[in-house]
Amino acid sequence: MERARETCEVWAREFPRAWEPHVFLSGMVYPALGSFEKAADEASIATRLSPNFVFGYSNRPLSLVYLGRLSEAETASTVIFVAPGSMSNAAATDFVVHDFVHRRRAYSGLCGSCVRMFAISYVE
Repeated sequence: MERARETCEVWAREFPRAWEPHVFLSGMVYPALGSFEKAADEASIATRLSPNFVFGYSNRPLSLVYLGRLSEAETASTVIFVAPGSMSNAAATDFVVHDFVHRRRAYSGLCGSCVRMFAISYVE
């Protein structure tokens, strides 16, 4: 995973207008490394660079859930962009995010490391 992080960070630095490395960092790499704050930041960069790509919008709320900021995650999940022709993707992503927020609440009694394991296993 460290190699993936290094690769995506170099990719983002060398190609500043590329949105793809930010999506990989926010959706897979940083969450797997437990760097959820960085993941949320990368998701914001991805949506700025590619406002029509729905996964940039869905990665931010998921990262906020991992950080335990549930109300902020719910708010962030309501701004998922609906691009022309991608209504089903946006609707599906919105459902997954809300479902995960509610599941996280149900598991709120778990210890932090257990919740982190649950969160990471959810994305796999």
